[in-house]
Amino acid sequence: MKLYFASIFLLFSTILLAQRQKTKDSILIKNIKVFNTNYKEFEVVENKIYAVTNGDSLVLIDFKNSKAEFLDKNVVSIIKNSNGNIFLIKNNGDVFGQNLKSKFIKVTSLIANKFYAIKVDNNDEVVVFSDKAIHYKNQEFIPNLESPFYRKSGRRKRSDFLIPTDYLFVDKQNYMWFAYNAGEWGGDVCFFDLNKKKFIYDLNDNNGENFPYNNSYISSSIKGVVYKNEDIYISSSSMHFYISGVFYRLKKTNSKFEFCYNDNILENKIISIDTLKLKHPGLSHYTEEKWKNFQKLTRTYQEYLGPINFNKFDMSLYYYSNLGFYKLLEEDDCVFSKELFFKPQISWQQRLPDAVGYQMNISKFEFISKNELVFLTTNNGIGFYNGKEVKYFK
Repeated sequence: MKLYFASIFLLFSTILLAQRQKTKDSILIKNIKVFNTNYKEFEVVENKIYAVTNGDSLVLIDFKNSKAEFLDKNVVSIIKNSNGNIFLIKNNGDVFGQNLKSKFIKVTSLIANKFYAIKVDNNDEVVVFSDKAIHYKNQEFIPNLESPFYRKSGRRKRSDFLIPTDYLFVDKQNYMWFAYNAGEWGGDVCFFDLNKKKFIYDLNDNNGENFPYNNSYISSSIKGVVYKNEDIYISSSSMHFYISGVFYRLKKTNSKFEFCYNDNILENKIISIDTLKLKHPGLSHYTEEKWKNFQKLTRTYQEYLGPINFNKFDMSLYYYSNLGFYKLLEEDDCVFSKELFFKPQISWQQRLPDAVGYQMNISKFEFISKNELVFLTTNNGIGFYNGKEVKYFK
């Protein structure tokens, strides 16, 4: 046993940084080998990244100095609170948090077969999502058995346990968002009100009276949710037979939220009206106005949306798509434009369940200065862009 832990220590403390450089779209790429793995989650604290590997190890990466170290094993999920302290949930249900000296101390122990994620509420109270319940303030909250928590849209048979969500988010109103994307079958967005400790399953539950944000329709294929001041912005995209995507905005006005959406800035291919007339001779009675409307309906999108985030250093929104990182500008009320920030070279993964197409190759990003960001990739490790080059830690 001593030999085993000694081997582990040597493996993670003696790290060879194998670097390979290349350029793509004028962006210099450095591949830095640290743990030879991909990652599930990360949190940035100052110049360091706390990350959970696909093998459930907690590691610490200094992205400025390209150094890394192993911290712990059997870690399922991490989150940082408003003070930048890390909390984690282990696969045995033990919850740890950092004290003032950044040492991890045990906070509590939970019971479930499998733990999915750990979050914090607006008061830095820990919330844990497992296959058994929502664990919050020493209580277990269990959703209705017939709710989407147990079965995605299109599934005839429900599970006997809570299924993992495709997107999880806690907003400023202390609503916990659970987005389930079932591809060709659509999906669901459910909420857990952490203030009232009450589940809200979909728009039709309770006649919609308790559904957040003025009964707004929000797509199930959520890729990101973020605040700009008090307004909520959402990126949503899916791929089945074709790509679809949209930006939603929930604008806060007099304590209420007004809903709008826009997809006009997404890259798309428009078929000429002359070609449409040849393809659809049965529509020869159409007026030119109808042909123009039909042309809009038949356009094909070529931009698959990923996460969205807010850059507090320049007070602007940014999003990622298959075309790169973009600055999202709102020129008028729900009218957007965009500016390319940079396009990194990243590999893609295909053949996902539920006919949702390709796995989005970036699932999260966070700005650490006006022109620097850290981002989580599916296949290339954790990326760090310093404004001139990208380092991939894998």
